[in-house]
Amino acid sequence: MKAEVNIKPESDAINLLDVWVSIKKNIRTILSVTVISTIAAIFYAISIENVYRASILAVPASSESQMSSPLSGIGDQFAGLASMAGIDLSGGQLEIETNIAVIESKQFTKIFLEGNNILEKLYPEAWDKESNNWKQGVRIPTFDDILKDLNGVQNIIFDKRSGLLSVTVDLNDPNSAAEWANSFMRTANNHLRDMAIKEAKKNIGFLNNELLEVKVVQMKQLLNQMIARETQKIMIANTRDDYAFKIIDPAFVPDKKIRPQRSLIVIFGALIGLLFSSFVSFYRTT
Repeated sequence: MKAEVNIKPESDAINLLDVWVSIKKNIRTILSVTVISTIAAIFYAISIENVYRASILAVPASSESQMSSPLSGIGDQFAGLASMAGIDLSGGQLEIETNIAVIESKQFTKIFLEGNNILEKLYPEAWDKESNNWKQGVRIPTFDDILKDLNGVQNIIFDKRSGLLSVTVDLNDPNSAAEWANSFMRTANNHLRDMAIKEAKKNIGFLNNELLEVKVVQMKQLLNQMIARETQKIMIANTRDDYAFKIIDPAFVPDKKIRPQRSLIVIFGALIGLLFSSFVSFYRTT
């Protein structure tokens, strides 16, 4: 009795030789598709506008009245009253973190937008420079829409280890990008200075009222010291341009774009055309 021999079918796995044969048979089609894909990538790369990045570098300017003044020691003796007045005697890192939070807030963003013609730079095609308003017929973005668009243009980075604050702005116009970055830090310093002066004046008013009521000589001395401290804050704020953030490296007009990388777009387009046409040709011949 003869033994039966089971003949297994050949594997369906793709053979590299078959692929090569298929490519040779369809070389004209593959080259044509690759050329068309490359040309399309070239036109796409040319159509994309250049984007330039302007950056400004700063460090938090700690309050000199808190760092060098002997009045900072009154916090341990009179912390309760200072807390009632809303006076911060801690200073240091807390003050820095508060200032960073302020310039990242929606309230400050709105102040910055309104005071520096940022909408004109953010939406150049939809903004009418002559009327300083939106063009007729365009969709006016909401504040939430503006915030989303800002995230793709402006970036605020604070490195706690180095203590450096970096603000970068990416725009099609290099001059507008540099102007934006510098105006942001200038507006931040002015806004934080105004806040500090307003708060110090409020604290002085509270302390003066307390001074009229207390009878103990030592407490009067402490109150006078605290008033002097708040007055010193106002003097420093009025005499220092870089009130909250000291500019280390201002933003200059960038001369080189950061994107698009047109050569990479063209290479990627050519590869897509080559791979797509090769696979289509192979499966059509199998």
